[in-house]
Amino acid sequence: MLNEDGAREETSTTTTTTVGRPWIVLSHEEKGGGREVVTLVDLAKGVYYSREKNSIEARLRGKRVYAQGHGRVLLMNLDEAAAEAGDCVLLNVTSMVFHQLPPWQKRVNFIYRCSLLHLPDDADSKLTVMVFGVDEDEEENQHAVAMLCQVGDNEWTVCEGGVRVVGAIACQGKLYGIGFPNRFVEIEVRPKYRVRRIPDVDVPSYYIKGCFTRNYLVESCGEILFFYLHVAGNLLKNRHVNVIVDLKAYRIDVEKMKLEAVDDLGDRAFFLSSSDKCFVGSGGFGCCASKSGFERNTIYLVNQSDSCLYAYDYGDESVSITLSCPAVETCSMQRLVVS
Repeated sequence: MLNEDGAREETSTTTTTTVGRPWIVLSHEEKGGGREVVTLVDLAKGVYYSREKNSIEARLRGKRVYAQGHGRVLLMNLDEAAAEAGDCVLLNVTSMVFHQLPPWQKRVNFIYRCSLLHLPDDADSKLTVMVFGVDEDEEENQHAVAMLCQVGDNEWTVCEGGVRVVGAIACQGKLYGIGFPNRFVEIEVRPKYRVRRIPDVDVPSYYIKGCFTRNYLVESCGEILFFYLHVAGNLLKNRHVNVIVDLKAYRIDVEKMKLEAVDDLGDRAFFLSSSDKCFVGSGGFGCCASKSGFERNTIYLVNQSDSCLYAYDYGDESVSITLSCPAVETCSMQRLVVS
């Protein structure tokens, strides 16, 4: 995790669970000099930390962001024609230290979502990368596939069969996810990969004409929340306060296995972020609003291609926009929130 001043060098690949804090990673080009610089924004403190991108440019070149969380970013180059095809790394955004992952094995034709999480019963508490998607056989029949690895592994572990999973999250010592279509599932990785549908818990699915949707699973205070977002047009292009058409939150009670609509988020602020190569929203986290200085009952959203932080008041459904970078006119692609 990121420390209080955001500058600790990483000495181990083992991480522990602490309270998440919102950071934004921006890439921009400085005026005059033409240097590409990564700016790290600590939203809680309003502090900016800069890192020159040219020193790590070779490791970043050709890679796309597939997931973020726990102070790490998953970067992969899946372009088969590229010289560095299959290169996968985890990047600590504050120390800018790269950790090598096993080379990509093309067992997934279409990626739904990538997740960074701690597997239950993992004695080492290492961060695990999980990729969920589908493969196709010669007759174009689709099969569910999950791939996982940790830093230090020589190859990815491939898990096949079962329900298609479009995301996973750890909560109360178990692994849960959204199965296709619109099913809440429990996922077992050891001793054998298994996806079990949980009866009577089907996640909401409805459409609004002219909108596209994203969904997010977020663990907060020992419970799972499911966010369902409708956006008019394209958030990457329409930078005005009316783009968020509908945003609903639901609580999944893992003890009673019951889905409940959430009317008020209480003294919590939630941050949702999308990766640029995932089919659905890639993740987020929540924090105590009063302790972190953010507005209570508010959901913050970011996109890869603009320089705005959207704050959605869950009570009155109003949206406010903040420019997150002081050098907004030089900002370019790849903006995301990590915890």
